[in-house]
Amino acid sequence: MAHFEKLAKLGSANAKPVHLFMLAMKTPSMKSFSKAIEASSEAGMVHLEAMSKERYAAFLNQEKDTELANEYITSSYWLYQDWGAHAKALQLSQQNDFLKVSILVLVFICNV
Repeated sequence: MAHFEKLAKLGSANAKPVHLFMLAMKTPSMKSFSKAIEASSEAGMVHLEAMSKERYAAFLNQEKDTELANEYITSSYWLYQDWGAHAKALQLSQQNDFLKVSILVLVFICNV
């Protein structure tokens, strides 16, 4: 972790999101995950943004904030799809029944 912290301080655009994600995993909080998600998004690191949102959703579920957790899982699902990680997206849809409804609604809307 110290390696990525040093690279981030030196201005590495790729190191900052990785370092913030690792910090969020080490000390999970709303603030730490928000920073990791924002940095990943700004850097265009779709894969890291998807992972950050997925882990944040797990944190939110532990905090009993199911509604917000479901929003982050849904966002994570679509980011994994955009990244091309279709097996991971499928895994999320199999683990979260509410995603199946979201996917069906989107498919219906796109076909109308």
